[in-house]
Amino acid sequence: VQDKLTWEWLEVIGGLRYDNYSLKDDTNETSGDRVSPRITVGVSPFESAGLAGLQFYGTYAEGYRSPSLTETLISGNHPAGVSFPFLPNPNLKPETGKTVEFGVNYKQNDIIEGGDALRLKAAYFNNNVDDYIDGVTLSPFDPTSGCPFGPGIPICFQYQNFAKAKINGFELESVYDAGWGYAGLSASIINGHTISYEG
Repeated sequence: VQDKLTWEWLEVIGGLRYDNYSLKDDTNETSGDRVSPRITVGVSPFESAGLAGLQFYGTYAEGYRSPSLTETLISGNHPAGVSFPFLPNPNLKPETGKTVEFGVNYKQNDIIEGGDALRLKAAYFNNNVDDYIDGVTLSPFDPTSGCPFGPGIPICFQYQNFAKAKINGFELESVYDAGWGYAGLSASIINGHTISYEG
């Protein structure tokens, strides 16, 4: 569900998203749901022809990613090379994230010829994720890992939750549309690290 309100130089977009999942096999079952809000506020303070398309904006959004069937319930051996087992993890929790983004948009038409359009965007984002899902390797020499000990089993692989992870970075985008042709360029710098490990 999403709605947009506009007052001259101010634009507000709000939305709600509902997610629901359920995974089940012969011995395990997991499910969950969540409502995630999102709001964006945009300000266009300039009225002159050259700057009328300049907008400053900020976004707050919450996200939800359920664990997949592969991450949760699938087991077996790696098919090629050195054989090692995949271990299921029916106790995986869904990821929940909170993202804050600030940036600037620039939109201008009829730049070079009539009917063309130029779009520019620069943004900074910061995403804090709880119960981040990632793959880890387990040692068969650790009796608490659940990795079976035996010949030809150097490691095991399993998806687990990290208690907290943080991802932030910058994004740049540029798009020019001439009607008869289209060109775009984008770049991003992303930094991610785990704050704490849950297992």
